[in-house]
Parts: sequence; C-alpha cells; structure tokens
Amino acid sequence: MNGEPSDQRAAQLSKYVETSTEIYRLVGEAFAGAAQRALSNAKAAYEILSTPYASRSFDGVYAEACDRGVKLVELARTELETRSTNAAKLAKDLSARGDLLRETQAQLVSEALRNGMSSLKPVIEAQVDEAKSFTKLMDAASGSSVGAVI
Repeated sequence: MNGEPSDQRAAQLSKYVETSTEIYRLVGEAFAGAAQRALSNAKAAYEILSTPYASRSFDGVYAEACDRGVKLVELARTELETRSTNAAKLAKDLSARGDLLRETQAQLVSEALRNGMSSLKPVIEAQVDEAKSFTKLMDAASGSSVGAVI
C-alpha cells in the first residue's frame, strides 16, 4: 500500500472539519447579527418614543404621534425585510454547506467500508482455504466426494 487511501481520508476529514467549522461560523454570525440588530432597533424605538413632544396642542401632539407611529412602522418593516433577506441567505449558505458536508460524509463512510472489506478479504480467503483443506481431508477419510457438494 502506498498510503494513498490514508492521504485521501485525511483530506476528506479535513474538508469535513472545515465545512463543519464554516457552518458553525455562519450560524454564529447570524445570531450575532440578529442580536446586534435587535439592540439597534430597541435603541431606535426608544429614541423615537422618548423624544418629548414639541407642541402642547391637541393637533400638534396628534400629528407628532402619527409621525412617530410611521417611524416605528418603518423601523419594523425594515427589520422584517432585513431578517427575511438574511434568513434566506443563511438558508442558502447552510444548504450548500450541508450538501458538501453530506457528500464528504458519504465519501468517508465509503472509504471506511472499502477499507473494512479489504481488511476482511484475507480472512475470508483463509476461511475458504480452510474449508477446502477440510473437504479434502474428509474426502480422503471417507472415500466419498464431499468436496463436490461444497
């Protein structure tokens, strides 16, 4: 053996670890971004709501309240748009990385099974040789053709 399967396995394992790390990084960045946006939006909403009314008349307070409502609705709309865009991007990235991860896992399992089967080949051959020698011994001992059955 020239060590090629081991090198290939190491490369596949490295690819698997790298892809897994990339997935965790993407999820971590998504959560960090969402938390940062939530704090930013809370601060913006607080600033909108905590600003004192400039007018004391009913019409002035009503107009300012409507303006504040529009600002809050716009803030919420922008956040929902950003969330949906980021969620779609994250889903696309995770899907691509997941496909790569699944492919790498399949290659690693295939390689492990191939190595396991190649390791069993000498054992199977030894068992076949043992069975042949046993049938020859039985043929010689009984004078019948037991080997023809096996």
